[in-house]
Amino acid sequence: MTVMQDHPQTTVEGQKAEDLFPILFFEKAGMQCIKATTDQQKKHIDYLCGRFTFDVKSRKRKNRHDAQFCDNEMLLEISNVFGFNGWLYGEATHIAQETADSFLIFNRQDLVYHYEANEHLYPKHSRHEDCFVWVPFDHLKTIKFSILPKPQPQPMSNYTPQPNTFSLFANDKGDNSKRPDYRGDIILPDGTKMRLSAWVKEGQSGKKFLSGKVEPMNESRPANAFEPQAGDMPF
Repeated sequence: MTVMQDHPQTTVEGQKAEDLFPILFFEKAGMQCIKATTDQQKKHIDYLCGRFTFDVKSRKRKNRHDAQFCDNEMLLEISNVFGFNGWLYGEATHIAQETADSFLIFNRQDLVYHYEANEHLYPKHSRHEDCFVWVPFDHLKTIKFSILPKPQPQPMSNYTPQPNTFSLFANDKGDNSKRPDYRGDIILPDGTKMRLSAWVKEGQSGKKFLSGKVEPMNESRPANAFEPQAGDMPF
């Protein structure tokens, strides 16, 4: 079992994710999230929303000194630092896993079924006295889930897009080298806004250049590369 250390910003980042989730859920589903009581939080429940209960999980790093988040794998907590059941075996109906640009909402029991059926694939790790595994998101393709998008970064406050112009901004690639180095938008002559993605390439002469693609704004996807399935959320 590998022993790992927490990143010093883990608590702050976790609280930010917990604060953001109920705002986005209300905007998307029109349902008010009620903060769980202390007793409910001990059962790994952060929010109650109608018939749903959620445990919100922030983005994670593989180890304490990593600068980048691990956005291509999901951490499943088997037992906590006190030796009790981890959140995988908590009482929340759903897990809201934060990624770079969305929350992926899984039915917790579906994650339990997947882990127990494939336990042999995932080495166990520990930071203190807890036990957890890393599961590649690609392994969760067959599990139904819902996507709750996070707000997209806004252009500079003093920049107003005009027709026949475009803007590009440095993109947080996380630990996925295939993500674009830059993202932005372009305004066509008719006012239509399209999404730009650009990668830094190197030509045969050694000179660097940008290579990219243009897509309709409504075809953007969360950073996770696997196909979304029909989840049981009201959106």
